[in-house]
Amino acid sequence: MTAVAAVVRTLTGPRRRQVLGALLFVVFGLTTTSGTLVVNDVRASSSAAWSLATHGTLDLGSVGFPDIDWGETGRDGGVYPNRFPGGFLPAVPAYVLAPERAPEPGDPYSIPIWPASLTAAALAAAAVTVLHEVLREVLPARQALGSTLVAGLGTSVWTVAADALWTHSSGILLLALTMRALQQGRHWYAGAWLGFAITVRPTHAFTALGVGLTLAATQRAWQRLVQIGAPSALGLGVLAVYSKVLFDTWLPVAGYRQERVGAILGVTEARTGPFSWSDQILGTLFDAYHGVLPYSPFLVLCVAFLVVGWRRSPDWARAMLVGGVVYWYAQLRGNAWPGGYNFFGYRFPIEPLWASSTVLALAWFAAVRHRWARMLGLVLVTVSLTINALGAIMFGARYEPNRPGYERVGPALVDE
Repeated sequence: MTAVAAVVRTLTGPRRRQVLGALLFVVFGLTTTSGTLVVNDVRASSSAAWSLATHGTLDLGSVGFPDIDWGETGRDGGVYPNRFPGGFLPAVPAYVLAPERAPEPGDPYSIPIWPASLTAAALAAAAVTVLHEVLREVLPARQALGSTLVAGLGTSVWTVAADALWTHSSGILLLALTMRALQQGRHWYAGAWLGFAITVRPTHAFTALGVGLTLAATQRAWQRLVQIGAPSALGLGVLAVYSKVLFDTWLPVAGYRQERVGAILGVTEARTGPFSWSDQILGTLFDAYHGVLPYSPFLVLCVAFLVVGWRRSPDWARAMLVGGVVYWYAQLRGNAWPGGYNFFGYRFPIEPLWASSTVLALAWFAAVRHRWARMLGLVLVTVSLTINALGAIMFGARYEPNRPGYERVGPALVDE
């Protein structure tokens, strides 16, 4: 117990940021996916960063890979990864510094993944560290530390965002920085972080919309729309220019599926297959493969006391929750709720839950004031941490190998 107390003192003391960040980076780094068996979302981001760092170009066709499953033909005839620039740019320094290992000629599946995965681990560790600083302003130090560790290790932040270079890796860090900026009253900075987030995943434009409108209404300060909206719009503009230069479209899709823009805006049919909206919500929450509650059951208590948590939350935290919900709605409009296959945990709910973390933490501590909830909460947190630890250590991209609609192509897992 003395050793545990010493660790807690260190993680709540003046050097807490350095120690917590380093500790999480080690944990995340040791459990990343570093081999060749990764889904194409990860492959696309990793290959983009590798190509830019080692050859100074995003055109994979010009460096020997003209036929890739995760590419799109650009306006100049080149083949470019269909990923958003804000998601892959953070990994460029890792590829610059990494010992060069040239892939096999003509084999894009041999492009090294581990530098991008370590980048994801670093981004996730930084995100959790910033979240800790946010929660320390609204909770006692030990409660803030416990909430932070559960948010980082008891959710798919560990098994997805920290596992490989998904868009969630950068997304959660930018959302944490947004929360910190709002907490400090730096609304222009918050808008800038959200603008950066849009270049990672354009649906964060809806996060910015929800945050800006909620702050303007609750604070009765309509300048918040400008302070949040103007920098966010700049990020959307940068992504639109990127898409125009490479793919000859002003739609901010960066080579991704353009029809999803219409689906998100409601002008074309949503990509939800045969699902109804009730199925989307039920699947998001309860599906055995990619539902939130099977992997993070501690959230049951948070949801049960959400109203109490909302009432106790500062206005910026409420705005972030609204922004997360609007983001989630946009994601479900543009894509089916699983968010793909062959990863351990859930994907699309990561950002909404992260954005709502302050409200959820306050809801949790409102719940555990009751004796029955304390006992139940201990069990649910233990289960959440255990499930995600097992997933991070033992599964990853090999999870769910027989899901219909997917087949092995080379060493990668791709959509038919």
